[in-house]
Amino acid sequence: MALISDPEEGDLVKGTGGIRKTRMRSSSKGKSGGFRVYYCDIAIKERLYLLVLYAKNIKEDLSSEEKKWCKVYIEKIKKELKI
Repeated sequence: MALISDPEEGDLVKGTGGIRKTRMRSSSKGKSGGFRVYYCDIAIKERLYLLVLYAKNIKEDLSSEEKKWCKVYIEKIKKELKI
């Protein structure tokens, strides 16, 4: 997956504490029928966390409640990593 070689590929999502959003192709449907991938790259620790993955035809974006959950989760990860 390209995220490992270029973790800054995705766009930052506001209100999430630093997660990024990108698209991933489906092997059978191409990019338009693929997936949305939400992840957090913590470069200082060389870690990449996959947070949310869903088919693009399921929904467009994360809800505000899901964004809040991501922010809380990222804060917990950073606290545990002591950064």
